[in-house]
Amino acid sequence: YYGDAQFKIAIEEARKALEADPTYAPAHHVLALVHVYLKEFSTAQMHFDQAVRLAPRDSAINNAYGLFLCTQNRGKEGIERLMIAARDPLYPNPSYPYTNAGMCALWMNDPKTAEENLRRAVIADAQNTQAVYLLGMVSYQQNKLDEAKRLIDEVISRGEPNAESLWLALRIERKLGNREAESGYACQLRRRFKESAEYKS
Repeated sequence: YYGDAQFKIAIEEARKALEADPTYAPAHHVLALVHVYLKEFSTAQMHFDQAVRLAPRDSAINNAYGLFLCTQNRGKEGIERLMIAARDPLYPNPSYPYTNAGMCALWMNDPKTAEENLRRAVIADAQNTQAVYLLGMVSYQQNKLDEAKRLIDEVISRGEPNAESLWLALRIERKLGNREAESGYACQLRRRFKESAEYKS
């Protein structure tokens, strides 16, 4: 129900689960996710607290809670939680928490930590386009323009680019002095994402 955005039913079902077993951590996890979506952050925090108290090593819970903490300007705590998830040998895709840790470090203006975690994300899953894009962003910010261009070209070659990836590609080509390529990305932004903040920028 949460996955289908039927939040009212998701809350009802999770509450029923907790009536049956008040120590069932996944029910608190679902309630936390629903309340994050509803922007009811204090209620989300309460359910995350319960979930991690009941299942402190659960990777899915730690990944979600870590990202939540990052969005609440508690990046250091968030990255600690994300690392618990990423380092769990049984977690099916450690690339996700590494990507979230990289994004969190970017929000904290810590490019070194961001780069370390994003590289780990790409090593864990080379098909993780979000991690490749963010790594390209870090490279651009550090003026490693050739690497930034290689990474963003890889992102764009994999499928339909979005406004963010086209805007990054445009800025890289501008810094490299490739006016024709810059103009091409500007045309794509205008044609496909005319109402986007990136095109307006």
